[in-house]
Amino acid sequence: MIKASDIRSIFPEITQENPVLLHTSNENNFPVGSAKSDKFKFKAPICDTCNTNRTSPHDKAWEKVSKHLLQYDLERRGNLSIRMAKIFTSNIYLNALNVHLFFVKLFGCRVIENGIPVEITSFSCSIMNNTPNPYLFLRFKKAIGNSLKSLSISPVHVEKKGTETVVAAWMYSVGQLNVELLYAPSGACNSFLKSSFNPLNQFRVVRFDDFEPEDFV
Repeated sequence: MIKASDIRSIFPEITQENPVLLHTSNENNFPVGSAKSDKFKFKAPICDTCNTNRTSPHDKAWEKVSKHLLQYDLERRGNLSIRMAKIFTSNIYLNALNVHLFFVKLFGCRVIENGIPVEITSFSCSIMNNTPNPYLFLRFKKAIGNSLKSLSISPVHVEKKGTETVVAAWMYSVGQLNVELLYAPSGACNSFLKSSFNPLNQFRVVRFDDFEPEDFV
């Protein structure tokens, strides 16, 4: 649910003697003393091959991007655009794809874990074939008024037209860094997609936006 390296970036001293406090819909202030605790993991199964060998480059790419972005004081910055070439000196497309696929895996696990009404075939195909998911877009947001040390995942907001899911969105937050995951299988939210991060259309720049009224938190 939350990557161990992201947890350690916010809570570098986490130990059994110095735990963090976990809040869920079922319990509050539950002490957790390891960044790799099962409490931070999805219960939905994913095979060892996919979770290690196949998706390891995806995890490593996001770890590098996250580490770089967290060095900025996002709350105090105005408009901010960061070129991927500043993070990766070569293979920009491949590394951008790996970042994208990290969130494809994360979203797919969440769909299964929480019974979200989203067809996951495209998620599986992207991971198995190492190709972009044409329906999943990322938008990077600056935390406003939140200087506390915290990590979170928001509830998933789903909009349907009849029985069809046209939009599913949620937020992955690490300190001041927020990533909005937007699944739009029918071309909905076109105004959002033009500048969104997806290797199929825009991947060379990470643009940070302020939160807007329609953001899901």
